[in-house]
Order: sequence, then C-alpha cells, then structure tokens
Amino acid sequence: MKTGAAKLLSGILFALALSLSVFAVENPAAQALSAVPEAVYDSVYQNVYEINPTPVIAQQDVLLSEVYLKVPDDPGGLHNAALAAEKINGTIVLPGAVFSFNKVVGERTTENGFVLGPVVTYSRHGYRMGQDIGGGVCRTSTAVHQAVLKAGLKVIERHSHSIPVEYAEPGSDAAVYWGVWDYRFLNNTQYSVKVAADIQDDIIDVQLYSIVPVTTNLRIFLDGQEVLFPGAKPFVLNGVTYVPPEFFEKNFGLEIAWDRLAKAVSVEGKDGPVELPVGALFTEETAMIPLRCLAERLGAALSWQPGKTEIESRRSDQNA
Repeated sequence: MKTGAAKLLSGILFALALSLSVFAVENPAAQALSAVPEAVYDSVYQNVYEINPTPVIAQQDVLLSEVYLKVPDDPGGLHNAALAAEKINGTIVLPGAVFSFNKVVGERTTENGFVLGPVVTYSRHGYRMGQDIGGGVCRTSTAVHQAVLKAGLKVIERHSHSIPVEYAEPGSDAAVYWGVWDYRFLNNTQYSVKVAADIQDDIIDVQLYSIVPVTTNLRIFLDGQEVLFPGAKPFVLNGVTYVPPEFFEKNFGLEIAWDRLAKAVSVEGKDGPVELPVGALFTEETAMIPLRCLAERLGAALSWQPGKTEIESRRSDQNA
C-alpha cells in the first residue's frame, strides 16, 4: 500500500505529465515542429524558421588559360590539326598526371583519319618543308604548349622545329613526331585539368580549365526579394561568392565587359570606371564576378549565413 507521501508524489507527477501533454498539443510552435521536421527553434515560444537549403558541393570548370593560334589554311594541314584537336578535346589530366600529345592523338596514319600535310623534312639540301601523313598536327601541339605556359603548368617534354614555322615565334612552338618527339606536360596543381580544343577556319582555340569543387544551391536576396538566375548560377569558391555579370548589370546599372584571353574584366558605372579589387573567374559560359567586393564598392551592405546571402542596395540612401 502507498503511504500518504507516496500518493501525494504520484498525484503531482500525474498532474505534471498531463499539463505537459496538453501544452504540447495546444502550443502552436510544438505542433509546427512536429509537422516540419526540417526546422530550427530556440524555445517553444519562438517562431519556427525554415532551414536554408543545404549547400551542394559540385564541380565547376574554371578557366586557367586560353590561346588562339592562327595557322596556315592549307587543306591537308588544317584537316590534320582539326582531327588532333578533336582527339584531345575533353581530355582530363588528373593531379600529378602527365599529358602526352602522342598518346592521346595516336599514330598519324590514314587508318586513323589523317591525310597528307606539311612537315619539316631533311635531305642533302638541308631542312625544308615537305609532305607526309599527319603533317599539320604540330599546329595543335603548339597551341596546347602556349596554353600550358600561360596556365603555369609544368612542361615535361617539348621540341622546337628544325626550321622556323610561320605560325609561332621561335621557342614557342612544339614539334611532335610519332615515336620520336612528343609534347608532354605535368598537371602540377591540386585539381584535375580539362583540355578543350577546337578549330574554326584557320584559328585553333585551346582552353585549359581547372575542375574545382564549389558550393552551389545558393539563395541571394536583394532588398528583401530573392534574385533568380535563369542562366549561369552563383557559386562559392574558397569563401568567395561569384555571380554572373547580369546580376550587377540589371540591378545596379553597370556595364561589364570581359576578355577571356586576357582574363580581364572592366566595370563601368554611372560615374565612371569601378575598380574590381578581387579578380573575376571565367567558366565555359561567362565571366563570374565576386559578389561582396563589388557590391560593397557600390555602397551595398551584405549579410551572410550558410546557403543564403542578403544584400541591402541602399539605393534609397544614395538617392536621398
């Protein structure tokens, strides 16, 4: 049998449990918490807030260098140069790996699609231009070499032509010959490098990209309104948020021009040029502008939390 004290204690505990269960049912915050599991709250008396979208880690191609190389427009040489560009286009060079032009392009034979093109030959009269299967691929290897130098990657093997070539300054060319001379470079960076190559008319375009991890799925608010990005999406790299130029052109009235070859961006405001303290990045589609440094240079205030950036343009203050 329970003593009087025990009965009293049981009654108190029962009443406390009953009051807590009623409170949990009647309290709106508790109901919302049970209905919305992805929420944060400080106490049952505070409102329930949605968690910001979980940042997503994705891969982004960021331009290291780009080279345009104008070459002779002879049909055979252009065909072979274009075929070599097609074969190396999209090649991924892992960190610490070595790119070999001969290995990727393969032997220059008719079975592999190559035709007669100009090559440097040697006879008793010395070095001169002649014809051979695959002639002209050195134009593509030269464009790759110039892009590698511009990107700061490490050249492992390079050979100069025995006589000057019209499409490159002495020392900036890269002669290749199957089984004898190769062109090789080392990816001495911490990220994979992608090679992109194409030829239009008599211009070889070689681009080298670093494949870097970035944070995506960002939400950006300007004066309380969420900004939508129908084209290129913003991302965060090394703690810096980057947005496409259209964001500043549309919302701040800037004129932004960029040069991929020079990896340069110019920003023009109503009162003249606007300096960009932090450099822009270049993707395959567009330039990407560092959000905070340019917005603050324009007088805007930014607040940040994981996955979400809020910007107060202060345009009303500027117009006052």
